[in-house]
Amino acid sequence: MTALTAAGLFAVMAGAVAGTGMFLLLVALRDLLTALSRSVREELDVRRKVTADRRSTRRSAQIVVGVSVGLALGLAIFDHSYVAAYDSVTGQLVLVVVAALYAAGIVWMRALARFPVPERLLSPEVPQTSEEIPEAVTAWRGGSS
Repeated sequence: MTALTAAGLFAVMAGAVAGTGMFLLLVALRDLLTALSRSVREELDVRRKVTADRRSTRRSAQIVVGVSVGLALGLAIFDHSYVAAYDSVTGQLVLVVVAALYAAGIVWMRALARFPVPERLLSPEVPQTSEEIPEAVTAWRGGSS
């Protein structure tokens, strides 16, 4: 869309130089900027909806991890006979393998819940005024919400 708007702006300016008149240039420029602002507004609305959907994905991953860890700890504390098989050396090795697979699954779910942050339209860098990052920016970058 940006390339089309730049080309449209060039065409309007070229027409104004050719004698179309300043009024027509301003009207065309107004229409062009209105269309650009409408497009940016629609893109921001879509990004907000996508961010809300992504937040639910992250929350689902957190719930799965929390329930699994809670269940494992509950079994170890309240019903030790259920996990008594892990008291031997072989059981400890199996437990290490299971824990490694579980950790790999958590890392994988975390990677699936992260999304690339789209590039800003008008400014490539956002200047930081302080070391503290606002919660909204942290959530947009894929951090914990």
